[in-house]
Amino acid sequence: MKKKLLSLAGALAPLVLLGHFYAKPLLAQVRAALVQNVDEPGRNPITLFGIGGASNLDINKYEANFTVPAGQRYVIQAFGGQCTVASGDAMTAIHLQLPDSALAVAPAVFLVGDQWSASATTHLYFDPGATVKWQALSNNLDFQSCTFFASGYSITLP
Repeated sequence: MKKKLLSLAGALAPLVLLGHFYAKPLLAQVRAALVQNVDEPGRNPITLFGIGGASNLDINKYEANFTVPAGQRYVIQAFGGQCTVASGDAMTAIHLQLPDSALAVAPAVFLVGDQWSASATTHLYFDPGATVKWQALSNNLDFQSCTFFASGYSITLP
């Protein structure tokens, strides 16, 4: 019996020795496989679209709004839009307004007929509850229609 007990202890000793050196890295790999990297841009892409309407605050703007949902932070990497204006009018720019009233500007370019377009790349952060606000500006506010876009990624907040 004593011989069987010693042989069992001898067989378990290498396993204990291996476990001592390899258990921590193995557990770290298992833990890493279970953790999700929610801050990585490729995991949570977003695209926002808006259809513009005349602004109540300023007659020279056409705008659309989108509110960031609770528990999310949006990182906008590109924005822009396309507008149709009345004959003789010219769109000047599309702004993306930040919560602190700062503006990111995309200068307008003429497409064809009465079509104007604007787009720009950026890196803007919008916290939960913040409003993503696009504004199209023209010389005479003779907008017929505007569509806006913004793209980037969302970060899930704890």
